[in-house]
Amino acid sequence: MPIELSQTEETSTGFSLALKQGHWPAEWLIILPKKFCPLQIIAWIFIQEVHSALTLQQIRITPKKPELLKLASIFNAPFTVYVSNISKSYRTTCHKIGTPILLFEGGKSQSSNKNIVTQGVDGVMRVLDHLGMLGSGIEVPKKKSPTIVVTSSKWIRAQKSGLLHLKIPCNKYVEKGEFLATITDPYGTMRFKVLAPNNGYIINVNQAPIVYQGDAIFHVSTQSNTIEQALQEDKKQ
Repeated sequence: MPIELSQTEETSTGFSLALKQGHWPAEWLIILPKKFCPLQIIAWIFIQEVHSALTLQQIRITPKKPELLKLASIFNAPFTVYVSNISKSYRTTCHKIGTPILLFEGGKSQSSNKNIVTQGVDGVMRVLDHLGMLGSGIEVPKKKSPTIVVTSSKWIRAQKSGLLHLKIPCNKYVEKGEFLATITDPYGTMRFKVLAPNNGYIINVNQAPIVYQGDAIFHVSTQSNTIEQALQEDKKQ
């Protein structure tokens, strides 16, 4: 089965759980950062959301890195999201040695979406062309609309357990107080409205039919910029 190396924690034995599941030698923990990573011009990670959540196509990058923001603008996913690196991850290793890394996330676990795959492939082709690594006879896909940069975001969590009824699609811009979903019990005795806590873009939606109190159900931006505004802010810093 495919193993995602970018977000794995070390086990009590000191080795990555992903390496154990993949039946790979523990020496890879040394070989990857010391031998392979320094040779990379750019690093890529492609992942899908787990369980029943649907993630809108997005590039995730480390904040305050103008070179990454420029590459993300060339990739041009619908959204570019600032996220911190996870300790002892592939992203952190690349960050430490100065290798630019783009993480593309989109879609839903155990689901294939042609549009999401196409956007990922098109983005890679645009970046490769920018780096001079694409053949001259290959047509580079054009950008359709500029990426929106999400500089901060938060999860809206279920305050009740029950059946989840979504009222909005993923990628919608919502306003504070907007009706997002209801949570009900099977008997019709409880009906809880989920409202937007702020204005922002919905970039992830939990599509599970049943949720439990505390489950993440919506990922909403709390602050966003155009790519031009984001590039200007990075230059100031």
